[in-house]
Amino acid sequence: MYSWTKVRLDETSSVPLFEQIASWIKNAINKGAIKRGDRIPNEMELCKVFNVSRITVRNALSKLQSSGFLERKRAKGTYVLSRVVNFQYISESMGLGEELVKKGVPIEDEVLRCEVIEADDLLSDKLGIKIGEKVFALERLRIIHNEPLILSCNFLDYSMVSGIEKYDFTKNFLYSVLEKDFGMRLGDFVRTFEPIILDESQTKLFRLKRGQHLAFKIESITYDEDSRVVEYYEGIQRGRFGKLTVRSKRNHELSREELI
Repeated sequence: MYSWTKVRLDETSSVPLFEQIASWIKNAINKGAIKRGDRIPNEMELCKVFNVSRITVRNALSKLQSSGFLERKRAKGTYVLSRVVNFQYISESMGLGEELVKKGVPIEDEVLRCEVIEADDLLSDKLGIKIGEKVFALERLRIIHNEPLILSCNFLDYSMVSGIEKYDFTKNFLYSVLEKDFGMRLGDFVRTFEPIILDESQTKLFRLKRGQHLAFKIESITYDEDSRVVEYYEGIQRGRFGKLTVRSKRNHELSREELI
């Protein structure tokens, strides 16, 4: 359990005190100093820790609760939820694993499937190859902060990546292998997110309790720098709300309008 001590806030800053408190607690959670399931001191105790009024503490806790860092349980207190991971899909590194490593976020891949299969109607259409041609299929459960967060399925034309099934993808990132070992120059991708409710098997795979759990169904097509299709991707990512399509440029030479 984290030991709470006196914290000095910057009263001369233009940043409101409640936001300083929220940022301080959020940083402690992200660094692992305060862990998932830890109980946060009550409002009166936090007033003494930060030397502020109760309304200031209450505003800070409300901000952290609305952003998914804390959960208030009636008659029990306030507890830390799973740490929020910020996914950035317009970036220099298109691979999620590489992106999170850069940010210092721990990620572990559990490989569920790594094999060569035959293209069916769907893969034939998505990859632009004939039905029955060889396809490399990589399916992983991506575990972040020790919690299963994404079911990831990558499909590639095997003629472009012959022998890739021999790699250990618990230790190697797919996009790094494609670029470094297969000489691919990855370009843009178009990715679509659609809200779904996890079915029973998916709920079990994500190690969740029975019930209705919201998630995103993800589909994307990746192109190389010559605009040829390289990969078809399917995934399920735990999350809430909305449907959006993201276009990424790997060279990150984006105009101001594209970054909005």
